[in-house]
Amino acid sequence: MLKKNSKLRDFARRTTNVEEKQRNCTLRDEIERFTATLRDKEHQMLKRSTEEDCVRESERLRDFIYERE
Repeated sequence: MLKKNSKLRDFARRTTNVEEKQRNCTLRDEIERFTATLRDKEHQMLKRSTEEDCVRESERLRDFIYERE
């Protein structure tokens, strides 16, 4: 009976480890997707910011040229 309980405990432990590994893989995948999404959003914000800076700079230069004329 003791051996049987020991085998059941070992089986339960292995099953738990497999489930835990699957859960960890799922969490890791979710974290990677979330990180990729954050990187994309950051890139979009930087791009938008750069475009806005370029527009402001070109308007400033245009105004400067008109003032000189």
